[in-house]
Formats: sequence, structure tokens, C-alpha cells
Amino acid sequence: MEVDRRRIEQIFVNLIENAAHALRGASAPRIELAAQCTHDPSRPARRASDRARETHSAERAPDSVAFSVTDNGPGIDPEHLPYVFDPFFTTKDPGEGSGLGLWNAHRLAELLGGRLEVASQSGRTCFRLVLPAADTNAGHGETPRADHR
Repeated sequence: MEVDRRRIEQIFVNLIENAAHALRGASAPRIELAAQCTHDPSRPARRASDRARETHSAERAPDSVAFSVTDNGPGIDPEHLPYVFDPFFTTKDPGEGSGLGLWNAHRLAELLGGRLEVASQSGRTCFRLVLPAADTNAGHGETPRADHR
């Protein structure tokens, strides 16, 4: 599976715009972007003779890549957190947002075979885009594809 760069771009534009909106009026606004390769710790070894899970996990290819957009804004109220990916849900003033941005970003993440997560507390909100890691070792003339186990 090849990654659709336009979809990735749409997700990041939305997440960064939302972070910037949350930081309006902040005295020291900050948006952090990060990426990391991750392993699924619940994925078992293939054979009983394989090394312990921690070692095995560290030696194999990553299962996914996680990108995060974190801001130091006021955070999302806990009662609103379960609804941030719902269509037409917004906490913005009328005329400032349609409530479709995060829903669209969430849906695009799913179409890419991944997911969009959110964690928030006072002074910090982090949206995390998790996508399957691409197979960079295409063999026999095949196009690299995502590793879906």
C-alpha cells in the first residue's frame, strides 16, 4: 500500500490549524511535531523457541509509525474529549469552525489503515496519527506495501 501524501497533508494541516487556534492569545505558544517508529508489545513471538518478547520486538521491523502534534494550549475539557472526532462537533464560536476538521482527519487516518488518537489535559493536547509501517524492502520487483501482519 502506498501512502497518499495528499491525505497525510490534509490530516497535518487540520491538526496544526487546530493547535494554532487553541494557542490564540497564549503568552508562550508552542506546537511540537514528532515521529517515532513503534512496536505492538502484545504481538507474540512466532515460535516457542523465539527469544523473549522484549528482545524479539526490538529486533524486528516496526509495526507502525506514530506522528504527534502537541500544543501547550488550555487543553480540551474532559466532557468534550469523547466527541472531538464526531462530525459537526465544535467548541469554536459560530462562524469559526464547521466541526468537520477533526472528523475528516480521523476518517482519512482510517482510510490510510491507521488511526487518530487524542490525549488532553490542562496545558497540553496531543493528537497522534498512527499509520502502519511501510515495507521498505520491496523484493522481486514488487512495490513496497504496508505490513498488515
